[in-house]
Amino acid sequence: MPARTDLNQNVILQNYYSGTDVIVYLSTYRLENLSYIQWSIKSGVVPVYNVFNPKPRLMLETNMLVHGQIGFNFKYAKYLKWLSDEDDSKVKVLSNGTIYVPQMKAIFNSSDDVTPMFIFNDVYISGGVKTAIPDGNPVQDIYSFVAMDIEEKDVLADDN
Repeated sequence: MPARTDLNQNVILQNYYSGTDVIVYLSTYRLENLSYIQWSIKSGVVPVYNVFNPKPRLMLETNMLVHGQIGFNFKYAKYLKWLSDEDDSKVKVLSNGTIYVPQMKAIFNSSDDVTPMFIFNDVYISGGVKTAIPDGNPVQDIYSFVAMDIEEKDVLADDN
């Protein structure tokens, strides 16, 4: 969004979000020690050929998936798996070690009238790659995730 100007041609400053504005929840649990989260929506097309023509006859649409990574400042060896130990937890650890949660939310704290929110549904989290770089920065604990669906919302302050 370009900067706006008032009638006297003064630039009106816009507020943008930083990483410290993001709060992530797995089910109802707020994730602590969050370093970063990133995701992209993946979908595509597949060409269908026949033997008589080198050009595709049609294109099939593929399903949509959300692929992403979530990183933490390393503090506990089983940080995410502890969430499944709660009696009322919807977080499940599958037999292969993958963590399943029905919903993950990324909410952007805002002092504006609108709060952006991304809701990931049917989320599978795997990995747990530890990255240590001897430069004084925290050790990173990095997980990959796949979500079956994403909802993108701009929640108005009056809707809360």
